[in-house]
Amino acid sequence: MSAVVRFNTEWRASWQGHTIIVRNWWNLLLFTGEELWVDGKLRDKHTGILRLSSTLVGTCEANGEVFVVRAYVFPLDAVRVGCYIFVNDEQVGGDLRIKL
Repeated sequence: MSAVVRFNTEWRASWQGHTIIVRNWWNLLLFTGEELWVDGKLRDKHTGILRLSSTLVGTCEANGEVFVVRAYVFPLDAVRVGCYIFVNDEQVGGDLRIKL
């Protein structure tokens, strides 16, 4: 059995002492996956065949409140992907958004 080569991209963000990590991977068999990690805990995960974009959702707590963490993973071109990371609709990491 031969191993399938996997291509990985990772984005990291820090927000109020929390560490947010988004991982994207794909292989030559067209399987893809995205994962959202908050403080070392897996909060959301999607896998499939040739997914073009994905929204991952999780939560974290700060100052006694629960905040929604969202990550949007999307294609930039044939081999690159981009990511936006938000906490309660405020971008805290990932790629810079284009402001029009």
